[in-house]
Amino acid sequence: MQALPLDRGFNVAVNHIASRLFPRGFDVAADAPETFEALKAHVAETRRMKVWNGASERTIFADPETNYAFRAWHDWCHLAGGFEFTPEGEAAAVALQQEHIRTLYGETEQAKYWVRILDAEVNGQLQYAAEHGDFPADQFSFVKEYLSQA
Repeated sequence: MQALPLDRGFNVAVNHIASRLFPRGFDVAADAPETFEALKAHVAETRRMKVWNGASERTIFADPETNYAFRAWHDWCHLAGGFEFTPEGEAAAVALQQEHIRTLYGETEQAKYWVRILDAEVNGQLQYAAEHGDFPADQFSFVKEYLSQA
């Protein structure tokens, strides 16, 4: 795992937002819901978010816990907006996340960069998966390269 996150401030923002959305925390497990319907059912039954604990080694966060917080925030956006787990639903969920960043952190250069990170992390990786049949194994390097080309 890389020693440093892509952007320490973004890590702080992700954890800040997740702590506001989930003041009592969220669950992390191998058997997290894999569909929008399963996510809705799980949250309705348990009143808790559960996110997948895998593929957190080479992320932009350099920290599995922050990656889980990001997933919880992202899935909350799916639920809040009623966005299915489709490319269109993913784009809508990340657009809501981008709105959260703008609302909480303004139109600063830092916040604008975080909005771009969100695009790379979700939309960019989805485009990569559509072209290659799987998500990038090294998400950190992928996002860094994606941002350098934008």
